[in-house]
Amino acid sequence: MKQNSSKNNAINKILMVIFGIIFLFVIYELFYLGVKNTNILPSLKEIFNQFGILFIDKITYISLGYSLLRTILSILIAFLIGTVLGVLTGLFNKLEYFLKPLITLCKCIPVPCFIYLLFIFFLENKDIAVIIVTFLIIFPIIYESSKSGIQNIDNNIILALRLDGGLYKANSIFKVLLKEDFPYILLSLVSSGGLAIKVEITSEILLGSHNIKGIGRSIFLAKDDLNFAKLYALVLFIVFIFVVIDIINYFIKKIIKKIN
Repeated sequence: MKQNSSKNNAINKILMVIFGIIFLFVIYELFYLGVKNTNILPSLKEIFNQFGILFIDKITYISLGYSLLRTILSILIAFLIGTVLGVLTGLFNKLEYFLKPLITLCKCIPVPCFIYLLFIFFLENKDIAVIIVTFLIIFPIIYESSKSGIQNIDNNIILALRLDGGLYKANSIFKVLLKEDFPYILLSLVSSGGLAIKVEITSEILLGSHNIKGIGRSIFLAKDDLNFAKLYALVLFIVFIFVVIDIINYFIKKIIKKIN
């Protein structure tokens, strides 16, 4: 009975999502009929035609590949630095106050400000600028999670390591502390992945016509050419990518829960 009930709930949720998507398309179609400006609001047929073209065009995947590559590099750098500083902060509380201004700066400054400032310093290599921007947004999330993981370790474990005189030894850090901290770090990576891609694409769009390859540049060029059907198709393509990422994240979170 419970299995049937859970299956019915899952089916109902999927149906509601489908109805929600249909509702959005109906709203768009009403706007399309009301505005009667096919340049700004192309028909759904035109958009889906462009979406189909994008889906089979290798250039779309090359652009997406560049965006994802920079995003992955940013996340890896944020993971390494954020984990190291998070563990150190968890072990040495005073370090948290020393790093607080930097973390606050990363959290508070709007993304466009980071982008414009870094593009000034990296005129010749915009790829580095975009990687740094994405890193600055993701780094505080991973740092905070890593720090929380260390601070939430059972006191009995910490006391046992202290009594053995090995709290700060490499074996204790890598085999005990990082092992306890890992679920927190992994969840932060899963949660920040979507945000990292958004920041990456935003950076590419704001960079505009400069020489940088990526899906954001494709959006900028579609807007510049007043090709709104392609622009909306690209947005749909990005939404599709995020749906795939969310599905992957869902299964990763389930695995993490089972491990814990």
